Amino acid sequence: MTSFSLSAAVSIVLPVYNGEHKHLDETIESILGQSYKDIELLIVDDGSTDNTFNLLSAWHNKDKRIRVLKNEINQGIIRSLNRALDAASFELIARIDCGEIADSRRIELQRRFLREHPDHVLVSSQADWTTMNGAKLFTTTFPCDDADLRKKLFLKDNVIVHPAVMYRKIPGLYYRDDAATAEDYDYWLRLSMHGKLAVLDEPLTKIRLDPDGTTYSKKMQQVRTVDLIHRAFLDQFNERRMQREITEVKLTGLDILQQRMFHFFTQRAIFTYPRSKILYYVLKSLSGITSPSYMMKLIQMKVRGLTLSRDPIFQRYLEASKLS
Repeated sequence: MTSFSLSAAVSIVLPVYNGEHKHLDETIESILGQSYKDIELLIVDDGSTDNTFNLLSAWHNKDKRIRVLKNEINQGIIRSLNRALDAASFELIARIDCGEIADSRRIELQRRFLREHPDHVLVSSQADWTTMNGAKLFTTTFPCDDADLRKKLFLKDNVIVHPAVMYRKIPGLYYRDDAATAEDYDYWLRLSMHGKLAVLDEPLTKIRLDPDGTTYSKKMQQVRTVDLIHRAFLDQFNERRMQREITEVKLTGLDILQQRMFHFFTQRAIFTYPRSKILYYVLKSLSGITSPSYMMKLIQMKVRGLTLSRDPIFQRYLEASKLS
């Protein structure tokens, strides 16, 4: 089992594109107000066309713990994250996204966990999901221990929330361009081969549910990409093959229609909350009913979970963290 040393400071990575009117200031304030002060806030401006870069420069002048990198053109979140990994000064990487709010104790608690558990490579937390205006929708109830988290990942259920994580930077481990729309799921699978995973059982990040974000506007593309990522990971895991490319997702006309319907009803559900909670749940239900392929995936996941304990490949995956 691998044990890791721990640097004192933490690099907090924030990619942003056109964040001027997306609660960027609130996110930065929540990071600078952390109880654990030995941090750098590494912000990648991904070719913003609004006033984002000037806002970030002003923040840098206020607090030199902020480092700003600028992409001259928009390159997307994956390349921005990889640029930040290369530029990060410290071994521990914490993530936050524009508009999200970190609890003031988050960095302190997550760093303490990794200090006390040198066999772990990642710790996340529960999260409060809110509307774009900050009205609370729900608090997650994700599993917390390594075995249960691995079960979820193996079933293609990504319960590790990207803007709520802190993880150890592994040399040579980067986000993959060909995993777009599910790059975090792909990264967690590969990172999990280096050590254990955990979730702290309290909400340490508030996450705004953006109805136009990838999870809702590109649902079927994300589902198909997760399938391909999972297949590629199993091929490599079973056969000890080199990392292979993930083929490009090609959606059928039916996939595109279901994706649009899912986005349509999800968007309107979130816009009705909290004015009408009943209408919110009705519209959320319609988003699933009109996306039968997605609903079938959820049912398959539940059924597959009933027999997973007898799957020898899954058992080997469970043991992987102990052998890394």
